[in-house]
Amino acid sequence: MTRRTPILLNEAEENKTRTGIVVDCNMLNLRQYPIANGNNVLKTLKVGTKVEIIDEVNEFYKVTLDGVNGYVMKKFINVI
Repeated sequence: MTRRTPILLNEAEENKTRTGIVVDCNMLNLRQYPIANGNNVLKTLKVGTKVEIIDEVNEFYKVTLDGVNGYVMKKFINVI
């Protein structure tokens, strides 16, 4: 009988999350909805801020930061 060793994944691999960092934008808006205009800004993020990417919607990433979920434009995030 062949014994198989289970493959252990880290939490990011299990949840399919990636880490991103804010680049090329002094103040990036974290938005409630994946819409570039309108008054749906939850907070602003500075260059160098790290976020966990949990999904993609068109030109936006859905991210989480400090327990807050929101959307940021992909062009200002470098996946690390």
